[in-house]
Amino acid sequence: MTEDSHAAVRRVACCFAALLLALAAVQARDPGETRPIDAGRAGSAEVTCPEPDLEVTLRHPITGYWMLGEFETCEWRSLLQPIHKLGADTVIQFGGRLTQSSLVDLDRDPVFKQCREEGEHCAVRALSDLRSIAGERAVRGVYSFRSPGVFGKNFVRCPSLDRRIEAGDLVFWRLVIPVRGRPGAECEAARGSEFDMVIVVARRRDSLRTMLEEAGRFHMRVFVGMPMAAHDPARPWTVDSVALPISLALSERVFRDLSERFASTPSLHGLYQSFEISVTRNPLPAVLSLYERQHALAGSILPGKKILVSPYWSSRLKPGVKPDTPADVAEGIRKIAATGVHIVAPQDGGGTGKVGRFTEGERKDLVEPRLRRLVGDVRNDQAYGASTADFYRAARQAVDQARGTTQRDLELWANVEAFDPTPGATCGGQTSRSRTTREALEKGVQLASPFVSKVVSYMWNPFFTCVGGQPAPLADEIGKTPRK
Repeated sequence: MTEDSHAAVRRVACCFAALLLALAAVQARDPGETRPIDAGRAGSAEVTCPEPDLEVTLRHPITGYWMLGEFETCEWRSLLQPIHKLGADTVIQFGGRLTQSSLVDLDRDPVFKQCREEGEHCAVRALSDLRSIAGERAVRGVYSFRSPGVFGKNFVRCPSLDRRIEAGDLVFWRLVIPVRGRPGAECEAARGSEFDMVIVVARRRDSLRTMLEEAGRFHMRVFVGMPMAAHDPARPWTVDSVALPISLALSERVFRDLSERFASTPSLHGLYQSFEISVTRNPLPAVLSLYERQHALAGSILPGKKILVSPYWSSRLKPGVKPDTPADVAEGIRKIAATGVHIVAPQDGGGTGKVGRFTEGERKDLVEPRLRRLVGDVRNDQAYGASTADFYRAARQAVDQARGTTQRDLELWANVEAFDPTPGATCGGQTSRSRTTREALEKGVQLASPFVSKVVSYMWNPFFTCVGGQPAPLADEIGKTPRK
């Protein structure tokens, strides 16, 4: 899944003992600080969190990470402190995903089935309410959305149609979105009107607020995930064009909620585009259209916030398939950059095995052992048409050209993947991937660094925090040797 000084991200020397101290500090508990968890938002329960240790003990070349999960104050602090000690200043999160659903699906889902109004499922109640106003064909489609964060009071637009429903530690919203109608007409329902219904769920605790507060303590910047548009059921690699207006309507509510609650929060630096796109000469038009419209919407509601995308690419040589070339990558990057983004951070492809991590002098060498189950016992130039360095060099040229043409600030980062392409010891239930090794990770950093201004990595938890069949977690291993 990097600012533009155009200098290589350098390695800085430090000892392993310092890293051990840094990681040990995360486990330390200081009884001197007692504070409520999200006081006024999650009840009056009090916990004792260790005071944050703001010292940076290493300057690792990777300075940003994707992070998954929803946590309380102490948990966020214990996650952010280790990456801060490694010199990181950036956190990236995915947004929730809009999914086509049905009344039956929602009632069978162990989470969504808890959305009840007077004993009746909230979606069934919404259907009944809409039919009483607009007729039997009032609802065209039903969608669900699992939000990584709770929303404020203005997320409900139309009290006569929308609802906020609490169930234990969950909060649901039933939203209705007109299929056709003029802007601002969401609350108008008349005979013959047609609507789409979205049932949204989030945990009651305000994990996003807590994370932004804790990131602020460490002087970090956060990219909050944009809502992920619904995928086409028949072609899951592209956008569901029928559901695109619903995705945009939901995005508008999410962006306004972010603006109302966090626009002045220093740690909210930008938004991450959660729907991925492939870097080819001709990227998918439907996804480019989503990007243009969603990014324009974000820019109008959250001006000044940066938009980050992390597209993927491939140089695999396969029979009957024309491989993408550096020239194709350059053209694809230019088209993606034209959708209103500020930062392009291509996934290096080393974790998926889509692109080879090799130098010019290694083109005739056998592929890495970790790749042989994927591509065979062949040379690098037999498995791949280009290396990660070839692609980042092309991306650099495209970004420089786009910046000169548009006179707009545009940055190139690298997303060096922290997992392996072939099965191994997995890192818990969040992923079927195995974590990579320090050597593979640092090779990816070495190849990308000359062409980018920042290196980030997918993802901290769990790939850097789990042992995954190795002697120690990757977070420990990347600090074992002094950096040259």
